[in-house]
Amino acid sequence: MVERKINMRVFIAIEFNNEVKEHIADIGYRINKYRIGGNYTPKDNLHMTIKFIGEVEKNSIKKIQSAMDKTVQSIPSFNIVLNNIGRFIQRGKSLIWMGVSEGTQDLLALHEALDNNLSVHGFPRDRRSFTPHITIGRKINLKLPFNALEENLDLEPMPAHIDSLTLMESTRVEGKLLYIPIYRSPLN
Repeated sequence: MVERKINMRVFIAIEFNNEVKEHIADIGYRINKYRIGGNYTPKDNLHMTIKFIGEVEKNSIKKIQSAMDKTVQSIPSFNIVLNNIGRFIQRGKSLIWMGVSEGTQDLLALHEALDNNLSVHGFPRDRRSFTPHITIGRKINLKLPFNALEENLDLEPMPAHIDSLTLMESTRVEGKLLYIPIYRSPLN
């Protein structure tokens, strides 16, 4: 009998505590009155992707964990500040995100080290530059220009402590998208 390969869709992320998630979810609620259509990220799914990996065979997970563990050995925990929004345009619709004003260099160093350590195990390096962000909503059509939205939101800075990397599985359960933590590597 042939053994069936089991694949998982995975990514490596930074998770946030409930206070940070509430803050970001509140911004989504405030954006709601300025939008027409789109989907918001559920509060429980709010995270910052450091490295999207995609579909992998289950037996590749140990290699990913090894790369994560090697990465965190040389990087101490650090703080960031979230206090701006941005957007990417995808097929004429906006992906709206929460951005980082302090700690960007630490996030870039973390991403670079992780990308290097994963490449040793055969995972492709990112082709695009890394923009640290937390997705608030996808396919958002706004009733007003984006710069007017930024002005209307009057954002307060939100500090966050970064102390680990988490390997997440992206899966659907009863039609609902879930991000399930399957491994954590604490930063030094």
